[in-house]
Amino acid sequence: LKNSKIALTIKGNGYTTNRFYEAHSAGCLSFSTKLTGEVEAYGAGVAGIDYVEIAVDGSDLLEKIDYYFNNEEEAEKIAESGRKTWEKHNMLTDDGIYTDETLMYHVEGIKKITGFDIRTL
Repeated sequence: LKNSKIALTIKGNGYTTNRFYEAHSAGCLSFSTKLTGEVEAYGAGVAGIDYVEIAVDGSDLLEKIDYYFNNEEEAEKIAESGRKTWEKHNMLTDDGIYTDETLMYHVEGIKKITGFDIRTL
């Protein structure tokens, strides 16, 4: 992915694949099927801003790839936004642990999904 400009990161029946996050970290323009709110709560980003959403059956993939190949500035803007979103919500300290900001983002995501505040458990 390091040398790629685009990545196809279709999610399965559950969570999105790690390839989605790897593509963001590498600064690729990511094409993915619809992500669930649960995944978005963990820093996956927003369709049209951080990645390009495609139909589940892939019927619009070639059309969207063609569009972004012909609109490179827009493609680069989305790819960079995806990279920044990944960096903001998934960065670790030099010791390999989440930064305080990142940890709190995930704590709030869990609270949003489950209704539980894990800080009080």
